[in-house]
Amino acid sequence: MAKRTQSRTITFRVRCEQKPDCRARTACCDTVTFDASVRAGAISLDPEFVHDVKVQTPDGNTLNGWLLRHAKHDLDHESPLVVYFPGNSLNRSERFDDLREVASREFDVLIFDYRGYGDSSGSPSERALTSDARLVWEYASEELKYAENRIVVFGESLGGAVALSLWSGDIATHPRPAALILTSTFVSMPRLVAWHYPMFPFRFLVLDRWPSIDRVTAVRAPIIVFHGTVDDMVPVEHGRPKTWLRQRHRDHPAQPARGIHGPGLRR
Repeated sequence: MAKRTQSRTITFRVRCEQKPDCRARTACCDTVTFDASVRAGAISLDPEFVHDVKVQTPDGNTLNGWLLRHAKHDLDHESPLVVYFPGNSLNRSERFDDLREVASREFDVLIFDYRGYGDSSGSPSERALTSDARLVWEYASEELKYAENRIVVFGESLGGAVALSLWSGDIATHPRPAALILTSTFVSMPRLVAWHYPMFPFRFLVLDRWPSIDRVTAVRAPIIVFHGTVDDMVPVEHGRPKTWLRQRHRDHPAQPARGIHGPGLRR
């Protein structure tokens, strides 16, 4: 007997346009429910441009994602690839405009939803997402056969910490991409929590610590960090040279690193 697949739904509230300053989550807000599937065909994306991909994890979960191939993609895998680790909000469909813009620059783009996000199964944790990041890298370099020096790793907010988890553990397994790009990410979760709650010891209670400031010293690739100067979620100090970029330069002065800051950068 074929296994029946049950459709999952997500329910969330959307702030009403009539009251843009309203912070209530009651009568003035609309409730929206939609099918959690974000397969390319389910949301009417061009199948010649967006390809559904998936990775099976060792603990039996499925990570679903997309591979976007630009119009001039060549079958010899000489096209560069951006491996995109997204931020914490919603799912990959929210980032389609960004992905399409990257592809318009003649990059292929690979993105997966984290465990428990979009139509990926499982529950997220630092340990699980670190393992999954390695699977995504291996999928890009071994399954899709993109050469390491043709891959750019991109991490947005939480995705910056997930991207840098590729440089945890045994140094023999560390990737060597063409570049690492980070945007609006944090140097570690305890330091971010301390910034939000300076009067409380919550930083010591954080289970998922994401020590990016320690991992960045192992990266042997150029790094660019983008950070908005008015970011109220992750302060811009987390993207300035006096934090982790300076530490990396101290440990590996031959490896270039650059920070770019501006108020227009979005999360």
